[in-house]
Amino acid sequence: MVETVRHLKSLASQKEILLMQIFADLSNTESLYLAGLFHDIGKGGEDHASRGATITRNILKRFAFDKQRIDEIVFLVRHHLLLAETATRRDLNDEKTVVQCARIIGDMERLKMLYLLTWADSKATGPRAWNEWVGNLVQELFFKLLHILERGELANATVSQRVKRIRSAVRRALPGEMDPTEIENSFEVMTPRYLLNTPPKEIAAHVDLVQRLDEESKESESSPFLLKAKEIVTEGWWEITFVGKDRAGLFADIAGVFALNNINILSAEIYTWRDGTVVDIFKVTRPLDPIFTGEVPERLNKDFRSVFRGRLSLTYRLGQKAAPSILTKTKKPSRPPVVHVDNAASDFFSLIEVFSDDRMGLLYLITHTLTNLRLDIRIAKIATKGDQIADVFYVRDLEGQKVEDDEHIEEIRRTLLFQLEQKWPAAAV
Repeated sequence: MVETVRHLKSLASQKEILLMQIFADLSNTESLYLAGLFHDIGKGGEDHASRGATITRNILKRFAFDKQRIDEIVFLVRHHLLLAETATRRDLNDEKTVVQCARIIGDMERLKMLYLLTWADSKATGPRAWNEWVGNLVQELFFKLLHILERGELANATVSQRVKRIRSAVRRALPGEMDPTEIENSFEVMTPRYLLNTPPKEIAAHVDLVQRLDEESKESESSPFLLKAKEIVTEGWWEITFVGKDRAGLFADIAGVFALNNINILSAEIYTWRDGTVVDIFKVTRPLDPIFTGEVPERLNKDFRSVFRGRLSLTYRLGQKAAPSILTKTKKPSRPPVVHVDNAASDFFSLIEVFSDDRMGLLYLITHTLTNLRLDIRIAKIATKGDQIADVFYVRDLEGQKVEDDEHIEEIRRTLLFQLEQKWPAAAV
């Protein structure tokens, strides 16, 4: 808590302009500093934020703070995890998620203090809690919330107008020699979520990849796919685009191949066009070996080909890789895994939240299990803090519906818990 306050006290001298500007905009900094002091006072039990809010209110009453100031500080303590958890565990392109978050916060002053408290708390926790990746997600959420609170609505034009503008931008970004009919046919099979969430230049690049894939499909009877990897040097991560044809268990296979090559997924945007074309965009950590990063795409291509041809068992290979050796460090006592199924957060998807100790191949294990439960994964939010994961999957059943049957929900929850409690490789069989 003291470390959090120290970071808050440094805001006036921060080099990051956004932090300085937000701090300068605050009408009173006392509430922010007190919230930083008390935000973790409830630790030691479940839901420490709520416990901390109750304890904080009692303390402030004893010091005769006025009700408005008490309510402000208690709000910050109660919701000090809101921005970080929403940014890392929810789809920020889902309007309902952002609007619900805006309703909780209520006004711009609270939003600004909450953003600064999130930054200071995360910085005090360590580099796994606040890095460029997390910072970008929280900042994206902050600006979306700011637009809502400033204007009372999302600062977007109507969907149809946005789609028209996006299509025009994509046409301009595509090569002039491309057949206009083929371009329009591509637009017809793209889903609205893909069109609205993907920058036009990236859509143009994906259209080019899909056309190359179609050409390869005519020449091969196997399941062709294409990978495009690029390093985002300024952000400290890689972006890997996978283009192929949809089939059951594809996301699990991708997660397994990445794990086999020591690549951790930070986030996944999973899109399936109406013609069965899959365009998946993964943001991943840098490969562990910086000397041979140029060989990574080649190794990934080789492993994907082997998996799709049935010549490589991910369950066996990951089990081998995860097997303990004399060099394996003794782990701390594990915490029991937790699984939640949430049908209220999204109008179109059921959310499956998984909290567990991290280990080799865990994402493959979870997604493989969801596939066996006949669930279609559409969005994945991957978060790791220390040796713990907090992964959220937006899913629907194979008929495209949310999972709302109570028995089915309980089966999902119990199956995942059973798998997470097993020792690899038995859990993945």
